[in-house]
Amino acid sequence: MSTYNDIRQALAATGQPHHTLPIQNGVRLLFTEYGSRVMPFLAEDTPCLYWLNPVLWDAAALRDFIAAGEWNMGGERMWIAPEIQFNIHDRTDFWGTHRVPREIDPGMYRMLTIGGQVHFSQQVGLQAYNTATGTLYVDMRRTVQQIANPLRHTTQFDDLMTDVQFAGYAQTATMSILGGDSMYAETWNLIQLNAGGTLFIPSGGEGAVRYFGDPADDAMTTRNGAYRLHLTGQQQYKMGYKAAFLSGRMGYLNQTPDGTHYLFVRQFNNDPTTVYAEEPPDSPGVQGHSVHVYNDGGQFGGNAEMEANGRTIGGDTGQTTMTDTYNMWMFFSSSDIPLRRIGQALMGIDL
Repeated sequence: MSTYNDIRQALAATGQPHHTLPIQNGVRLLFTEYGSRVMPFLAEDTPCLYWLNPVLWDAAALRDFIAAGEWNMGGERMWIAPEIQFNIHDRTDFWGTHRVPREIDPGMYRMLTIGGQVHFSQQVGLQAYNTATGTLYVDMRRTVQQIANPLRHTTQFDDLMTDVQFAGYAQTATMSILGGDSMYAETWNLIQLNAGGTLFIPSGGEGAVRYFGDPADDAMTTRNGAYRLHLTGQQQYKMGYKAAFLSGRMGYLNQTPDGTHYLFVRQFNNDPTTVYAEEPPDSPGVQGHSVHVYNDGGQFGGNAEMEANGRTIGGDTGQTTMTDTYNMWMFFSSSDIPLRRIGQALMGIDL
């Protein structure tokens, strides 16, 4: 698999603006202006910790990809929800009318670096379908920066962090409606994961809703206080999970090709009082899902997605501006045992 150095060289060869932000323990975040992606690496000679499209390390393929306005780069991205409103022209023909607006991805972002922060900004108009009509105009501003270890003030810190390394960053997104506020909108954070690990979603009740595909049993029901999804990238389905039963944290446990174990813990502004306006294609009016999970079947590269939605603005919410922060805490070790202990401490479930 290609490394940070390979991808940076391909970006430079194609003249694509990019930036590197070093964070803790040698981890670096690589940013691209095209697609406004965030890509974490353990070191310069290691592959990305998130799934990346192979075109990113082939200059000729990358040039063609960008010329065609393609979007499936991998890494962490920020879209605008609801998908059923902006990406699907006819909900009765979901895949036949599935289109990612170029205003959403790759977008028209400008990237600016100031000190230890990376800023993305754009203003776009989006055509609505299905759940609304007309055009929504929004201003999107995002900031990414390093954040501290969430365990640092605990009495168990030294014990939990023995033989473990940490790196963390936050992406804060502020979206404001400039016109068309009769319709709903939310920031929508998606991380394309390397398949093969387990996604843990702590849940106080059964709130899983199938969007499409053939979900595995572990995506539908909780066990010991959590959904425990083995993400294979080989069986296409999408699920939504009700905000009312969630804690605002979820985690992904996996290992790199060289055997380094890692735990990602995502924290986000879970708020059951907001709308969360995304809907399954065959279930109009079924809303309230702050977390979605997509498991690919090979159609988009054999990866999986950990998705969190921001709080809803527009429509009957009375809000036209919202700021949401998506924290990513990353822990690394030669064994999964200390990572399972950290996961238990941060998410309140046995891993």
